[in-house]
Amino acid sequence: KYLISKKWDSVLLKYIPKILKTNSKIEYAKCLNELIVEIEDSHANLKEDDVLTEYFGSFSLPVNTKFINKKLVIIDVLENSELQNGDIIISIESNKIETLIESLKKYSIASNEKTTLRNLASKIIRTNKKFVDVEILRKGKKATLKVSTIDVFQKISTPKFSHEINDKIGYINAETADRKEIDSLFKKWNSKNSIIIDLRKYPKENLAFVVSPFLHKKEFIGFQFSEAKLDFPGYFTEMEEYKFNTFEKPNYSGNIYVLVDENTQSKGEFNAMVLQAYHKTKIIGSQTAGTDGSASQIILPGNYITFITSEGVYHPDWRETQKTGIIPQIKVEMNIKDITTGEDIVLKKTIELAE
Repeated sequence: KYLISKKWDSVLLKYIPKILKTNSKIEYAKCLNELIVEIEDSHANLKEDDVLTEYFGSFSLPVNTKFINKKLVIIDVLENSELQNGDIIISIESNKIETLIESLKKYSIASNEKTTLRNLASKIIRTNKKFVDVEILRKGKKATLKVSTIDVFQKISTPKFSHEINDKIGYINAETADRKEIDSLFKKWNSKNSIIIDLRKYPKENLAFVVSPFLHKKEFIGFQFSEAKLDFPGYFTEMEEYKFNTFEKPNYSGNIYVLVDENTQSKGEFNAMVLQAYHKTKIIGSQTAGTDGSASQIILPGNYITFITSEGVYHPDWRETQKTGIIPQIKVEMNIKDITTGEDIVLKKTIELAE
């Protein structure tokens, strides 16, 4: 509560009468969504029912998008389409992107501005139409395209897999790598100059528990956390320090590069923080989602399901991770030119550093 921008009592005083005045299911659901936004917690997503899905849109443009320098840019085309990577979306069905941001921002549940824009990027391109007119800017020229949409819940992008980049560098994608694979690769790549760990998608494992024994020779504290005292509502206690004291041989002595961005959330942020305890780790990319720790489910009237971060997770020196996220030591952000050419600029820059 002490991290929330507004006093929570004043938030409730605003929303209790507002909820009482709603006179339809959709107005009630939208009001709940606005209330949950006030928590400023990226864990607190509101599980959609048919009413909310119809309001936001059952279909989506067949792309993934991202805000870059306040412009909505296509970064990944998921199906055959006239749309291309690097296209800037100007309007959808004659609705300017700026107008859509204004109308949808109050429904974007997020811990910080980066995550707000991440969530808006996917909400803005939703619709209830199977075909929509999309105005784009491509290489300085405007065009309007009739675009076929896809089911909003079937958007899947192709993951990258762990692989050897060259004889000096290995790459581990945390989204797909399991504990056995991570353990095997660290033994196999023990003599490499650098290992890149990509945490820009939600990790399959808490890989820091597998990796840390290869990186350290002495006991260390990777994180601190606090926990709710259930018999004393509102009271949190500092928990006993978790000490990493398992070691593997041969020990790895090369560089670790950890890739992060606004999609690095919760388990991803936790692993980035623990990996940072190794003296040769560099965090590269942009600010993370700022929501770390376990999430507890809350069921609200009408059977609406949401969540809230239910424990405090901190750096070893007790600095916050909630809302702040993990701040990269080396900031690298995607740009439109590199998206157009299909280049992963964050990975490219990291490989240059790793060599």
